[in-house]
Amino acid sequence: MNSAQVIEIFKGIKCAPLGVGFAPHKPILILLILNRILSFHENKFTFAELEPELKKLLEKYGVANSSNTRNEPFWRLKNDGIWDLEVPLDLINLVDTPSCKQLIQSNAFGVIKEDIYNELLGNISLVDEVAKVVINKFVDPKHHVALLAEASPLLKQINRNYWWVSQNQTYKQEVPGNFMWSPKTNRNGGKSVFYDYIVEIN
Repeated sequence: MNSAQVIEIFKGIKCAPLGVGFAPHKPILILLILNRILSFHENKFTFAELEPELKKLLEKYGVANSSNTRNEPFWRLKNDGIWDLEVPLDLINLVDTPSCKQLIQSNAFGVIKEDIYNELLGNISLVDEVAKVVINKFVDPKHHVALLAEASPLLKQINRNYWWVSQNQTYKQEVPGNFMWSPKTNRNGGKSVFYDYIVEIN
C-alpha cells in the first residue's frame, strides 16, 4: 500500500449525516489515533485510553448528547477497512454496539490494518495529509483549527512556522558552536517525534 491509497481509504470513511454536515465522532477518533501514531504508539489502541478524550471532545464539538454514543466510532471504524477489533466473542455476537462500560471492562482494543499503520508510522507528511483530508471533508469549517489543536496537538505543532528550543546541559557547547544537539532516543530507548523534528530546523 502506498500513501495515495492510504489517503483514499480515509477519504472513504462513512460518517453519519448530521444536518448539512456529518457527526464528528469518527473524525475525532481518527485525529486522536493519528496523534498517537506520531508518538510511535504501538499498534494497539484501547477504548479505555481513548474514551476520556473522545468524551470531552464530543461534548465540545458535537451536538447535545453526542458523547453518549462515543462507543459507536470505536466499534464502527472496523467497517471502513481501517482497523480490526480485538474483543471477546460475547461482544462480537451482540446485536447492538457494546456499551462504553462493556468495551472498557473487556479491555477492547483496535489494531490498524498493518499496511496502513506501517505507511503512517514515521511519515509525518502523510499523517498530516490524512488529518487534513478527514477534517476538510467531515468537520464543520468553523471547528477545523481548534479541533486539530485539541485532538492532535502534535499535528498542530507540525504546521506552525516557528520553533522553541529549550537547551539544557549542552548549551555551552551548542551556542558558540552554532549547532543544536538532540538524542536519537528517550531515556526508555523509545523514539520521540520531537527529536525527529530537530532535523527539520534550518
